Amino acid sequence: MISYIQSCNAVIVIIDLNNRNTFDNLNEFWLRFLRDDCFYENGIYIFGNYFDKSSPALTTSEEICDMIIKSGISAEYMEIGHKPYDELNKLIDQLITNAYEEELKNMKTSECKGESFKRCSIY
Repeated sequence: MISYIQSCNAVIVIIDLNNRNTFDNLNEFWLRFLRDDCFYENGIYIFGNYFDKSSPALTTSEEICDMIIKSGISAEYMEIGHKPYDELNKLIDQLITNAYEEELKNMKTSECKGESFKRCSIY
């Protein structure tokens, strides 16, 4: 799995803001895994989503951003609220399109013109 992630253009991690365990897993496993095991340096995007919009968030944006900074990982965090599946899909598709376009731009200036865009999903 490590080489698969290393070859991706972007990693997207979605956490449930109503479930503290997803924050703890992000902190204790995913960011450490990306930094220490994968040596991943491409785009890392963390989305905070409310899977139950009637329940309060069990973590704050500030706490998540502080944790990202302390991890030493370069990642972007976005609280996306309670998005229906189709809106979340559109947001992820746009992110993937942007990463793909960035990769194409980089390929024009590099020697590795034969490489292709890779997308991976881990649930």
